[in-house]
Amino acid sequence: MGSLSFFKIPGEFHRAPDPHPWKDLDHEVPVVDISNLEETDSRERALQALRDACESWGFFQLLGHGIPRELSDEMMEVAYKFFDLPAQDKLVYYSDNVLDEVGFATNFEVSKSRRPSATWQEFFFQMCSPPCDPSKLPENPASYRNVSTSYGAEITALARRLLELFSESLGLEGSELAGRFEGELMSMRLNHYPPCPEPQLTIGIQPHSDINAFTILQQVEGLQVLHDGAWVTLKPLPGALVVNIGDQLQVILSNDKFKSVEHRGVVNAERARVSIACFYSPGLGARIGPIPELVNEECPAKFKESLYGEYAKASLSMELNRKSALSTLKVDV
Repeated sequence: MGSLSFFKIPGEFHRAPDPHPWKDLDHEVPVVDISNLEETDSRERALQALRDACESWGFFQLLGHGIPRELSDEMMEVAYKFFDLPAQDKLVYYSDNVLDEVGFATNFEVSKSRRPSATWQEFFFQMCSPPCDPSKLPENPASYRNVSTSYGAEITALARRLLELFSESLGLEGSELAGRFEGELMSMRLNHYPPCPEPQLTIGIQPHSDINAFTILQQVEGLQVLHDGAWVTLKPLPGALVVNIGDQLQVILSNDKFKSVEHRGVVNAERARVSIACFYSPGLGARIGPIPELVNEECPAKFKESLYGEYAKASLSMELNRKSALSTLKVDV
């Protein structure tokens, strides 16, 4: 990536210590395999595993997802190559508006994104559905446009399959959740965490829950999930994707049955880390609230209805601040 010549990190990157302990429980993170859904018994087992994972962890590792391994590897390769470019080449794409269809942001350029409490990262983002204008995507590396466009299309198709499975796991028709989305949005964010000389003093991405419906991650070690009051380091299985539930599926559609949990990205002193996060969301005009079939006297509505676009705007104004935006929709009981 350009040059980082820090021996000690600047003060704006310092973070207060987190009160939660770390635990090495990666073997407990649920695994869901959707490779054989045609057989009734296999489908029922997969749906039960999916529901259990969403209710207990809000995170799971996904096998049998159908994304070609070669394409996943190519996407990770072009991401690393992009971040290895000189800073001035990446800043051509600079944007401070994450709602743009394409953009780059960094906390390592004083004139750009440095804030009083900065995280140790830079990132590039692009829309996958609706697809962004390919001419706005990087020309260097040369294969970036073709690879990222193909990867985005595959991930969007997978997200539609998962939405159907989430519906079925809640005992609903497979088309129920999609019918409430009123369109779809899929954005992809490439996160780059360079080696950090003092990793114990900072964070790659601060604790937060995702505001969207769910997120599909291509991930290397460095992601931590808050589970039972402790940070659990997730160690991805070979070929697996990581999926986490976002606020819209907790809130709103599942009426608190699924859990949108806090997670964070940590950094290290030895090597750079890249993750590829794809965020699947309802259309901005979608009116999202608990599904009536999941609301009754024993389980009343736990969240107020809202427009997704308004919720997203309110959440972004708070930056990544734990689950503050979600708390504004809770119904007083």
